[in-house]
Amino acid sequence: MQKRKVHSRGFTLIASLLLLLLLSGIAIGLMMMVNTEGKVGSTDIQNNVAFHVAEGGIEKMSSDLAGVFQNAQSPSASQICNLGLPTTNGPSIVGVTWTQFVVRPGVPTSSGCPTDTQLQTNYEKWGTIQTGPNAGLYAQVIPINMLATASLPGGQEVSMTRSAQVALIPVFQFGVFSESDLAFYPGSNFNFTGPVHTNADFYPFAGTGATLTFHNKLSAYGNVIRTQLPNGWAASSNYTGTVYVPSAVNDCSNPGTGVAGNCTAMDSVTASDYGDGSVTGAGSATAQPSSTYNQQLAELFERHELDDSQWKLRQYGFRSTRNRRDKAFHAVRQW
Repeated sequence: MQKRKVHSRGFTLIASLLLLLLLSGIAIGLMMMVNTEGKVGSTDIQNNVAFHVAEGGIEKMSSDLAGVFQNAQSPSASQICNLGLPTTNGPSIVGVTWTQFVVRPGVPTSSGCPTDTQLQTNYEKWGTIQTGPNAGLYAQVIPINMLATASLPGGQEVSMTRSAQVALIPVFQFGVFSESDLAFYPGSNFNFTGPVHTNADFYPFAGTGATLTFHNKLSAYGNVIRTQLPNGWAASSNYTGTVYVPSAVNDCSNPGTGVAGNCTAMDSVTASDYGDGSVTGAGSATAQPSSTYNQQLAELFERHELDDSQWKLRQYGFRSTRNRRDKAFHAVRQW
């Protein structure tokens, strides 16, 4: 019986081609995965950019709103609405289109700008401020709605909204409101129940052997002086009485008596910390160097400025270099 010889020549070439095809497929798949991840990553980056651009638009809008109330004091509805004009007020950023840049007092951003009469009649409300540094004060509250929509060339678009309330606070609610330096130095025990504010320096003292007890909020735009009176007279001579400051309204319920955590007695005017004063020496109408600043003031007092001509409160953020008088508009808006 004759056997047939099987020839296997050419199999190696075929196997090599098949293996090459398989490896090529894997390589193409990996390349497509890399490209897809790159596109997804790029899109994610652009989405983040759009988000932060919209956020920047809202912050710019809020800053412009602050400027309007600081400059115009009592702006009209149209002045507030005009802040939402992308061509004039929207941040100028290359490649960014503001499809929506809207500010509306009292009404939704989808509505037209109200008239002054509509704003005053339908949207401005009187009530008690519930939270924040001005809690408890009666104010005229104006709701403000803001909308910013940023669009990028890649099609990414982000809309961001913010609601604010502008509180116009009548100054007659204060027990004492002073545009200039304000000093207390009673010769006998004295209690003061109303809020106290000065747009200048504050001098809280009590005669030797007497007490001065505050029962409400204290604030000063300038310095808190505890070493000498406004006329330069040394407080260590006849003005070493105790001054009590509440942590909250009515915390000093027992006049002339300190309560830990509630009613704090300011340190003696002769103490090494300058009696809890904000500076180590005299007051000043101008900024003082940081070397004269007493860090312990932050525990007792806040820093404000009030404008009594238009019944509006503007709070100033407390700075470590307090006497620079840098402005930070946030008290008139309760986010």
